[in-house]
Amino acid sequence: MVYGTKGIAAAQAISAFATAANYLTQLLQITPPADPAHFSLAFELAETYHRLGDHTAAQTTLAHLPTITTTLPTNQILLLTLLGEIAGDTGKYEEAHTLLTQAVALARSHNDATVLCRALTTLGMVYNRLGQLAAAQAVLQEALVLAEQLGNLNRKLITLHGLSWVAFQQDDLREAERLVQQIYEEAAAVGNRERMMAALNSLGIAAHKQGQFALRQERIRAALALAQEIGSKRGIAQSLVNLADGEVRLGHLAAGRQLAQEALSLALQLEARPWVIQSLITFARLAYAQGEPERALALWGFAQSQPAFMHEHQLDLTETLRLWGIDTAVAQVGLAYGAQLEWQTTIQELLQPSPFTNE
Repeated sequence: MVYGTKGIAAAQAISAFATAANYLTQLLQITPPADPAHFSLAFELAETYHRLGDHTAAQTTLAHLPTITTTLPTNQILLLTLLGEIAGDTGKYEEAHTLLTQAVALARSHNDATVLCRALTTLGMVYNRLGQLAAAQAVLQEALVLAEQLGNLNRKLITLHGLSWVAFQQDDLREAERLVQQIYEEAAAVGNRERMMAALNSLGIAAHKQGQFALRQERIRAALALAQEIGSKRGIAQSLVNLADGEVRLGHLAAGRQLAQEALSLALQLEARPWVIQSLITFARLAYAQGEPERALALWGFAQSQPAFMHEHQLDLTETLRLWGIDTAVAQVGLAYGAQLEWQTTIQELLQPSPFTNE
């Protein structure tokens, strides 16, 4: 057992999640449910599946936990937090907020700094998605202090990522880039490829905001390579949709469509609704670039009508309408029309080969 857990720790340290999942599965099979180690192994396996982007496997693993092991306070907090993370990553923000608020309250009542730090970080991410930036900043700052006191570098880097997200949404590009650069350097120093991957995607967005579009694509391609190395389907979906958006903005419409279709297909498979929404937004930009403003507005309206549409998407929509110079009344009619589109039909249309010859 000792050698197995050392192997798991070594694999997790370098973001080798598929290897870690294999180790965990083998250990779980030989660990009796009554053994206190059973919960830890099962929870870590579920978390590993989550980091790979396999939410179904994560939830299935958690569902098979013996009830007696889930009643301990620390285990309850961990379960609420991971379920909140999964809810957030699948676009169920209000459900995530409810679960994580419970987790934070329970962690405070038991004075457990380790689980409180994790719950606060995750709650901060949900506040980001809901556009409650002051609340996000407050809980993330508290989590950052705890992470540093605990000496938990990975949690510190995740918390810094959340704070950089706040800065991006507040248009504080200098602070956002400073934080992301810090994340990348500290992650690279210890070989944490998962955090390097996330930082590279964010550095790509920073380059875009500075008008450095080629550098944006270079950084996101590097993020995609890392996602593929560690087997993170979630990371692959994020990088693909970011690449697709960049290609469309550069006028490479055929490449943008192909990447957007790959991103949409994978995001649907993973039930990663925030990346589904981002893919829809890319298709809206594509339609506008092809001279179809009505179709572009309809796709924006279709995306906006989905529960996973979040605050940063709304900021993007506001800025896009300003750049397109579309009359407000016309825009509202187009968005309203898109909100009525049927889900399955629209998704299937987007995944079909392009009818255009001007890509």
